[in-house]
Amino acid sequence: MVALPASRNIEFATDALLDDTHPHVHPDKVSALRKLLVDPLELGAQVRRVLVSPTGRLGYVPFALLFPGQEVVYVPSGTTYGLLQEDEEKSGQEILAFGDPDYQSRVDEIALRIRAGSLPRLLPLPATRKEVEAIADTGISITNRLRRYGKKPLSLANFCGRYSSMT
Repeated sequence: MVALPASRNIEFATDALLDDTHPHVHPDKVSALRKLLVDPLELGAQVRRVLVSPTGRLGYVPFALLFPGQEVVYVPSGTTYGLLQEDEEKSGQEILAFGDPDYQSRVDEIALRIRAGSLPRLLPLPATRKEVEAIADTGISITNRLRRYGKKPLSLANFCGRYSSMT
């Protein structure tokens, strides 16, 4: 077990890193968060892959910046990861890919709760359309959702919590 600093210190450093008033991530802010989250782990040079299951504000941290030279893998939870490991020999047949959502729509309540109100809007990820199209071009069976989900604009509100009612 590793003791991390107080959560308020981690949240403060996370908010500083995610400050959307600046167009770029400042190296000092990355270093400050790394000191709080990564350094206490004392990972040796032999560690090549790090599994992270971030919650709240940490879900928006680009962990690859905190672990340079190591592969960062996002998992939903330790429990889910364990269950997936039990079924490792099973392979999916299709991919459901979402990309290029409607960033101009108002920020929905779900997104605000996830972000803990720290940002008034969701920031665009510029390459999501190209990523979905590149996956589709590989020949893998894919259901892609670019810009729309059924008849509604693709946004967090139109997917989360309303999945079953969309057509």
